[in-house]
Amino acid sequence: MPNPLGRALRAYAADARAAATAAPVEVLLGLLVAVALSLSLRADSGEDDFFRVGASVAIAFPLVFGASVLYLRGVIGAGARWAATAAILAVCAAFGLFWFDPDLNAHDWRWLMLASGSALALALTAALPWKARDRRRSWAFAWRLSERLVGVGAYAVALYGILAGAIQAIISLFDLDKPDHLFGDLAGAVFFALAPLIFVGGIERLTAPPPDGVPTAVSRLGRWLYAPVLIIYLLILYAYAAKVLVTGEFPRNLVSPLVMAAGLIGLIGGVLLEPVHGDEEHRGLSALIRWIPVLLVPLIPLALWALLARLGQYGWTEFRYIRVGIVAVLGVLAVMGSVRRFRGEPPLLSSVPALLAAMLLLGAVGPWSAPAVSRRDQTARLRTALARAKLDPAKLPANPPVTLDSAAYRGVTEGTRYLANAHGRAAVQAVFPRLRDTTIANWDLPEKLGLRRGCGSPAGARYETVNWDGGVPGLIAGTLLQLEPVEKGRVISLPLGGDSVRVWLTADSVLATAPGWRAGTATAVLRDKVLAAATESCGGQQAPKVPLDGGDALLSLRDARGAVRVQVLLRNATLGRAERAATGTTRHLTAIDGFLIVAP
Repeated sequence: MPNPLGRALRAYAADARAAATAAPVEVLLGLLVAVALSLSLRADSGEDDFFRVGASVAIAFPLVFGASVLYLRGVIGAGARWAATAAILAVCAAFGLFWFDPDLNAHDWRWLMLASGSALALALTAALPWKARDRRRSWAFAWRLSERLVGVGAYAVALYGILAGAIQAIISLFDLDKPDHLFGDLAGAVFFALAPLIFVGGIERLTAPPPDGVPTAVSRLGRWLYAPVLIIYLLILYAYAAKVLVTGEFPRNLVSPLVMAAGLIGLIGGVLLEPVHGDEEHRGLSALIRWIPVLLVPLIPLALWALLARLGQYGWTEFRYIRVGIVAVLGVLAVMGSVRRFRGEPPLLSSVPALLAAMLLLGAVGPWSAPAVSRRDQTARLRTALARAKLDPAKLPANPPVTLDSAAYRGVTEGTRYLANAHGRAAVQAVFPRLRDTTIANWDLPEKLGLRRGCGSPAGARYETVNWDGGVPGLIAGTLLQLEPVEKGRVISLPLGGDSVRVWLTADSVLATAPGWRAGTATAVLRDKVLAAATESCGGQQAPKVPLDGGDALLSLRDARGAVRVQVLLRNATLGRAERAATGTTRHLTAIDGFLIVAP
């Protein structure tokens, strides 16, 4: 009986040998990334260089491979292939060297859109020339491409795991010293050098004539994964849409990702399942694929409603731009597919990756790209927030610092931090020209701008730790008991000899009682000190502990004659949320814990 694994390995080896002549540039690109990874592991600051190389290759590889596929099919000649390859390499190299900054979020999103768009463009090569495209050939290429990508990826993961385990076993068994970068080099060799070599080696199989009938893998994918998953998503979405219509509920943010998932699964999956159409055994699956665009049409406005509402609240970001773009493309595809359905035409095929690729590529560059639109919108929102806070950005940093209420502080700092994270120092300095700090970081931007956050009202609860550095004076002699957290309104009973002492916290005092006496003390002074410390922490840098001194740690509870019966030695005090009262907003201690000293 033939060994499937051995057969697969021999096939991959044959593909690897063929790759050197069929797609030499693609093989060299994989080797380049592997070498870049190895060098970056040995350099003190080589991460950025590796990311630049990797980002450039991730965009170039599918496009160069697409040119090789077109050449193999005879669509373009050798001269056009090498000219296109040279142009792609030049543009992608310029992107990595001069345009891409791996430290900026906007650049990461731009790279993701370009890489995804180029991968989708590769899937379209079998549909060229467009006017002479053949549905069956287009499907076969997309299916084989996906199948090979999954197969080679799984093989690379398994190979790396086996080799890494074997190497580690040898090192352990023979007490060998492990080289510092051994496993990183192994990962580069397997994933970036070997895997692309095997992948492109199957180029002739990718372009072979399509098979007849419905392949078993296609049938199983459609019946056991595509159909049940898609039906579940659609049932959830239609049930929620009915809820929105009946209750008038505002669509939740989760709606758009679910619609995107259903749309992408339905339409891209429909491309991969093209052979089921016209096959009597798969008539139900074929009907589902044909009706998917029609079922998506009512869901697209719901997703756009949820997305556009968030845009009004929080503005454009690269992530929201991509979501809006994908939903919009799904809407166009849904309308196109519905028209084809009612005209009795075949379902969408090449138009699905074509429109998605166009949206991603056009959304990555130019004045209407995701980074450009997001930067303009967030800059405008930041200037609006500054104007509402009556702050002139040309006069910031402020000295002395300016305290803003919570809403104003959040509006200014969130916009500033977005610009710093996504677009860098230049974007921040375009708004704040006096901010000359060359080490702008996200966490300390408010401080560098001279802004402090005041504690808004009502404010959240504060849990403060009392600092005992320097000791606690004035302790009485007596019995020491550990005091578990005493929450407001809850009585704690502690054993004391044959009796017990009971402790509880009210809105303005802490009380204790035992047989023969009752004692208490007001907590207003402690509350005010905790509140002052909390306000100071809120206005400046966030501190994990508020340093109340040791004298604040001791509460002496006196009886009716003024004698100290009990002392509470605090460890922690919790300041509750602000509450509305007839006299205005007030706050109380809601919990204390520490130790209890009971006088003899």
